[in-house]
Amino acid sequence: LSTSRGVWGLEREMVGRNRRQTTMAEMLDRTPKDLETPEYSVEGEYGGCWEVRDYKKFSVVSAQMESSFGPGTFNALAGYIFGSNKEGVKMAMTTPVINKGGSKMSFIMPSDYWEDKGKSPTPMTEDVTIEDSDMVADSSTVAAMWFGGYATKEEVDRRKKALLSMVESSEEWELVSPDGDPFLLQYNDPFQPPWKRRNEVVAAVKRRAPAAVAA
Repeated sequence: LSTSRGVWGLEREMVGRNRRQTTMAEMLDRTPKDLETPEYSVEGEYGGCWEVRDYKKFSVVSAQMESSFGPGTFNALAGYIFGSNKEGVKMAMTTPVINKGGSKMSFIMPSDYWEDKGKSPTPMTEDVTIEDSDMVADSSTVAAMWFGGYATKEEVDRRKKALLSMVESSEEWELVSPDGDPFLLQYNDPFQPPWKRRNEVVAAVKRRAPAAVAA
């Protein structure tokens, strides 16, 4: 009972936060219109603060944040997109930037490379890799919670905890990996003011199996 109250209390807090801050429609308005982003369909919205999406396949360029780049990981990936690759190919910037557990950062590749990532320009170093996004490796279906402002560690941790709790309490969805760490998605450039920013935390989900009917 106490656990149930805790989950619903957390959901009420998140719903309240989002009502005071923004709706998904407003979040979409905050998404840069001139940048390509992965395609998805919305399977359902819950509580006005999170939704379930089904993503189409997409590829990314990634680097480990503890690699030789260190704090320069963002610039290394941006450099690859803007032409610092062996073929010197300049590509259009995309959105969002994906952060996996604070250990790996990924930029979305332009859609020309989603179906055949082998066509992608060759990175200058082995620390930069082209791969299918591991955000949808376990399932193309994810739960996503959105929020504005700056994605500080404290705020991201709070949102991750809330998303996991809400999925766990859902009668329709369950987590693919209950012990997994949700991904952080950031849609805006670093200079965008906090009231115009779109951030999300996402986790792979699947539909719950129908409850067995007693004979």
